Amino acid sequence: MRTKSSPDASPPPEPPAAPSPLAIQPAVQGSAPVPCDRAREALRLFHLAADVELGLSGVAEGLRQVIAGILTGELAAADARDLDELRIAMAAACDPTITAAHRMAPEAILFGMGAASGLVANAALPNGQGDPLAMILDRLDHATILADELDAIFRRRRIEARGDPLRRQVRFRNALADNGVGVVRQ
Repeated sequence: MRTKSSPDASPPPEPPAAPSPLAIQPAVQGSAPVPCDRAREALRLFHLAADVELGLSGVAEGLRQVIAGILTGELAAADARDLDELRIAMAAACDPTITAAHRMAPEAILFGMGAASGLVANAALPNGQGDPLAMILDRLDHATILADELDAIFRRRRIEARGDPLRRQVRFRNALADNGVGVVRQ
């Protein structure tokens, strides 16, 4: 049995380093592009934009796939043609998204989608030729805000379509627990 003072005791191996949270550039410049599942999934989701039922949710999830692909570095290793196709699908998703999210300012949608598209474009650039870190962080934040806002609109509509049974039940239980306190009896 080895002890800490044993001469042949070695320290435990270091866990493999996780990719940088902003690993948007390929590790080796000139490395062969690889099929990117995130890019393909994001592309599929952006094509749902015109779907009345799933459009907002699809675009929100597509944005999240882009963001995850940027943070993991997966999009940086993707084929440039796949990234171009993704950016075209993102641009095509703007008008249906603006129509579906009618309560949201069109400029906010266009700005968030433009930020996400800029991330994809930046991922295709060789090392050192991309945007400064502050710009990348702003693009990530704007794309994330748009994804969250679209998802919130989608979910509020689903709750509304069901008649908001949870809120009704809570209000009913609160009224029963009130035992008539505050009720004006006539």
